[in-house]
Amino acid sequence: MTTERGARSRAALFPTIGRDRIEVLDALRGFALFGVIVVNMSVDTIWSEEFVTGTPSPVDDIIASGLSMLGAGKFLTIFTFLFGLGVFMQIERCIERGTGPAPLLTRRLLVLLAVGLMHLLLIGWTDILHVYAVLGLVLLAAHRLGARALLVSAVAIMVLNVGEPKPLIVMAGARVADPVRTASAPAKLDPPVSDSPSTKTSADDSSARVVRVYAQGTYGEILRENVRDFLDYLRSFAPRWWFGSLLPVMLLGAYVARRRILEELETHVRLLRLVFGWGLALGLAGSALTLLRETLWEEAALPFYARQLAAASEYVGIRALGFAYASGFVLAARSGYVRKWFAPLAAVGRTAFSNYLLQTVVAVVLFFGVGFGLYGRVNPVLGALIAVVTFMAQSAGSVWWLSRFRYGPAEWVWRSLSYARLQPLRC
Repeated sequence: MTTERGARSRAALFPTIGRDRIEVLDALRGFALFGVIVVNMSVDTIWSEEFVTGTPSPVDDIIASGLSMLGAGKFLTIFTFLFGLGVFMQIERCIERGTGPAPLLTRRLLVLLAVGLMHLLLIGWTDILHVYAVLGLVLLAAHRLGARALLVSAVAIMVLNVGEPKPLIVMAGARVADPVRTASAPAKLDPPVSDSPSTKTSADDSSARVVRVYAQGTYGEILRENVRDFLDYLRSFAPRWWFGSLLPVMLLGAYVARRRILEELETHVRLLRLVFGWGLALGLAGSALTLLRETLWEEAALPFYARQLAAASEYVGIRALGFAYASGFVLAARSGYVRKWFAPLAAVGRTAFSNYLLQTVVAVVLFFGVGFGLYGRVNPVLGALIAVVTFMAQSAGSVWWLSRFRYGPAEWVWRSLSYARLQPLRC
């Protein structure tokens, strides 16, 4: 005889299927992934002052500055927010089914950590999956917190990390600049501490080594560079970035999940409009101040109060504009006309794990020495164009794949390992 508890336990063993998904979240995740690849291929990873060979033109500088102001860190904010929201939605489903969330979520996050570390060391060190896995375990430990406690925790961490130096969540050697914009650039991990000729020579040598290894090196050399850059990253700003920048954004996602804001969208339209309006104003202002500071002044020459203002404007600008994009997207999704364009974005969002890994493979083939070796030779316009073409191909491929299969290939492996049984793949 089947007991109610036994039925609930078995129900928790099966993953979310299509009818239980919120389409706007899939589309928003696809939108975030589009922004991430454009920023990565245009200004953050492939083209920057530290890496580019030759002298950048004024047009390149203007375009790179514009893309950085409007995109760098903003789409990663959305992606991070959605991860926190997704973790807490899974927690809520487990609780509704009468089972504890810890066993399932722990397995899922440990699998994600393993994949992230392999992706990081074997393909490219600029992986975000291992960070999400670690912070996901933090969210799991905090799953009993109510909505108000989650919101207060997120705001408190942000306040403590707005200026510099960071008073609590700080590690020795942590960088002043927000690493959301620079986490994907290995040479930026060891910034010059002075303007002495020897320091500049060391920085130039480091940049030249990065360009040579990634553009011309063998796979073994690239692996060694990945390990070197990752260790530098762990020693420098990783803990502050994880817990001071990403964790509060995830906590806000958890807050939205606990309040069921997106599941009860029409009752929270006013809140979304407030987030959009204030986020757009604060985000554009903060990003503009950051751009002016980077263009007109050397940070080391600024007085203490000015450095505080600069750090605060960057920190607030990145997150505020990211939340403005997200809330504006969700508000626009209420229109039937806009929803007609959701299918490709939603398909990419449903297969975001697979598409994220695929984007790295494409970048390795195009830019590293094991492929076409274009590292350091792509300007922002060409990088953005490559990103758009890549994403369009991913969108078409995702739509085709999901017409035949339930999950993306990486999602299927992840789910099968998480639930300790092979999941059905074909529709």
